[in-house]
Amino acid sequence: MLNEAFKKIRGEGTRLGTSSHTLNQANGFLNTHSLSEILPYESYDEETQLFWNRKSLGFVIEMFPLSGFDFKNLSQITGLLQHTMPLGSNLQCLLLASSRIENWIRPWVNQRAGGIEALSELAIERGQYFRDHQEELGIKTFRLILSYSEPLGQMTPQRVNEIMNLREAFLSTIKTLHSIAFIWNATHLLQGLDEILNPSDRLDIPNLTWNPYDAISNQMMSTSTRIEVRPNELVFGEGEKRLRMYTARNFPSHWYQGGMGILIGDPFDE
Repeated sequence: MLNEAFKKIRGEGTRLGTSSHTLNQANGFLNTHSLSEILPYESYDEETQLFWNRKSLGFVIEMFPLSGFDFKNLSQITGLLQHTMPLGSNLQCLLLASSRIENWIRPWVNQRAGGIEALSELAIERGQYFRDHQEELGIKTFRLILSYSEPLGQMTPQRVNEIMNLREAFLSTIKTLHSIAFIWNATHLLQGLDEILNPSDRLDIPNLTWNPYDAISNQMMSTSTRIEVRPNELVFGEGEKRLRMYTARNFPSHWYQGGMGILIGDPFDE
């Protein structure tokens, strides 16, 4: 009986038939796909701390954006990009203003709890004020995410070691810039991209854990996330958030460090 019901839903055995134009349009409207189908992330090697993707191999480093910069720092970064990175490699720099501030507020409040009662209560109230007015005040945490990859091609153990050495060169350069950096593992990738792939109003980072027995891309999308693909935009949920991509036509010949704060924004709310 159940099989017969499915046949009727598919149009089999009816006067409309499976080739009905109306039925095909209805099925096309109801058909859904997961964004994980086109994400490239496959697996993660804990020993080398490298990500193996469908067509590339690489690593991810997160660091704090620089609060100060001079020409000496510029020459160090320029040397790293021009003389260390091999031809055909790819480096993506994602400057993200994150609205998930709970992981910063909670430790700040906890450090002040259990001491002087008045100060402890003041810290609790201030933390709650930040939570309640996060969107109104535009409170963000600023993160710089560096993603490096190379085509798999003729990948050899020697080339894997060279990529690991390149990663250490990145970390050494960042250290000379007096910034804090760390290497992402698979859990960091799931948690870091969740804010972009599954946008919501939550202020905390979800407690996602990596399953090494499944492709990373299959673990990234939340079942509650709904994305409608339109010709000029992506619509999340019932239209709560819309994402459109823009590119600059002209770039300034020089830019000063103090102006970077103007360019850093939330990908959905600004």
